[in-house]
Amino acid sequence: MNNQYALLFVLTIFLFPYFLSAQDEDAALQAAEIQLTGAQAAKDRTALADAHLKLADLHHVKNHFPLSRDHYLQSLQNRDSIQDTDVWAAIHRKLGDAYTRVGSFEEALGALRIAADYYQSQHMLNKLGDTKRLIGAARIALGDLDEAEREFLECLELFAPENAVDTTTLADALLATGILYSKKADYPQALTYYHRAEDLYRAQNNRQRLMYVYNNISGTYLAEGNTPKTLDYLLQALSLSEEFDFKLGVLGGLSNIAMVYQIQKDYEQSLKYLERAERLNLEVGDSSQMARILSNKGVALQELNRTEEALDNHLKSLQLRTAIGDKTGMASSHLKLGTLYVKLGDLELANDHLNTALQLWKEAGDQKGIAKSYEELGDLALAQHQYQTALDWCQKGYAIAGPLKLAEELEGTCLCLTNAYEKTGDFRRALAFHQRYITVRDSTVNGERTRELTRMEMQYTFDAEKERITLEQQQKEALLHAQIQRQRLIRNGSIGGLAAGLLIIALLWRSYRQKQKSNRLLETQKNTIQQTLEERETLLKEIHHRVKNNLQVISSLLGLQALSIKDQQVLDAIEEGRNRV
Repeated sequence: MNNQYALLFVLTIFLFPYFLSAQDEDAALQAAEIQLTGAQAAKDRTALADAHLKLADLHHVKNHFPLSRDHYLQSLQNRDSIQDTDVWAAIHRKLGDAYTRVGSFEEALGALRIAADYYQSQHMLNKLGDTKRLIGAARIALGDLDEAEREFLECLELFAPENAVDTTTLADALLATGILYSKKADYPQALTYYHRAEDLYRAQNNRQRLMYVYNNISGTYLAEGNTPKTLDYLLQALSLSEEFDFKLGVLGGLSNIAMVYQIQKDYEQSLKYLERAERLNLEVGDSSQMARILSNKGVALQELNRTEEALDNHLKSLQLRTAIGDKTGMASSHLKLGTLYVKLGDLELANDHLNTALQLWKEAGDQKGIAKSYEELGDLALAQHQYQTALDWCQKGYAIAGPLKLAEELEGTCLCLTNAYEKTGDFRRALAFHQRYITVRDSTVNGERTRELTRMEMQYTFDAEKERITLEQQQKEALLHAQIQRQRLIRNGSIGGLAAGLLIIALLWRSYRQKQKSNRLLETQKNTIQQTLEERETLLKEIHHRVKNNLQVISSLLGLQALSIKDQQVLDAIEEGRNRV
């Protein structure tokens, strides 16, 4: 029997990884919840701390940051007697990360400083460096870029080669430093750090992190005005997002590529990517992204003179942004609707939307939005033949656009002022603003020519990149097919092994049962025979005893008979009979 149990145990150990691999994250969460319930019932604080920590880590991986934050806090509360340990410091580091993810940046700094102080006291340089990276990220979120820079540079110093730091951790720190310099508008420096991170991720074939760094590089190239490079990295990021079925990444990539095409005024191509993004977002269900997609679709459709469709998309975008309370987005939608209604000739609705946009931009403190609203209100007043009102609005817009060098708004307000002064008969000022308008417009036209040349270069880059991605996709599909075949063989082998193991166990169990049955039958037969033998022995003893008694009686009777007989021959016969008895 012991051999069969041993075989069952071995088979269980052999097949357990197969079953374990089938467990998904939800099952792990359920198991952790059960562990937590058991710890609560037992009122075991150590078990409670461990259960909360396990749940926190699982929720953190699934990006459920409010839940991970709460469980990290609960884990710490149940460890109040276990201070200054590696686990205690690690929980503070993770808690700081969770605080950052939910926007509680001051709380994040507090938790991260506790972890950093412990790591410094224990001379744990790699963990100290990674904690400083997280502190730098919180500093960026608080707008304290100089302090963030100090933290990142100290982090990279701790990650010097002699400290044998993990290359993924080093690459993460380089990526974070690139983000910092991008925020500081030091784009060459940002790209230096981004490309260093890219090289490390590429050497590790860490495709998931490459996806993140590509997105950041594309944003930096866009800020520099290098549209071909922007598109190149956006396409690479999009390809990786699709590879990992990272739908939010695919959604963002499609939207960003559409935005690049709008910058190039290729509205047809922009619309294609926006429609793909819209279809995908129906699966994702991100209201903020959907509002952005619909708004950009409205712009593209308006430029393509598909006015009714443009109006419908802008109204849907406004509805979504209002529902989620996105005031900046609402201001943008109201501005675009106001401009569109001016073109449609519905000046009353245009006035309502433009004034609402102006109020929302003021609340947000967005000077570019305010200047654009003044410009559009001035154009509306011109359409209503209210020339003095037009002058008032456009002068306000010009006063903002000039010092801030907002080229688009500056061009628009100069044209508005030219027309308004001409209508009021002030030709000297009209001429001055017309000349100013020509200067701004010419610089814009030169920019347009540059963009057109860039667009042609971008199209070539796009075609080449598309061909490369197609080839890579074919290679990935072939690799995926091979992996599926291998997994199928492993799965079938595991199932076959399980079936064979169960069959062996069943046969051994059947053999064992039959043997036990035979043993019980033999034992019964043995007992029966033993009992029969004992009974026979007893019977023989009884017979022997009775025969002996009878013979003694016969002997006695012969003795008595002999006393009364005188004949010697008869006496001899009787004596012989007694002797025989």
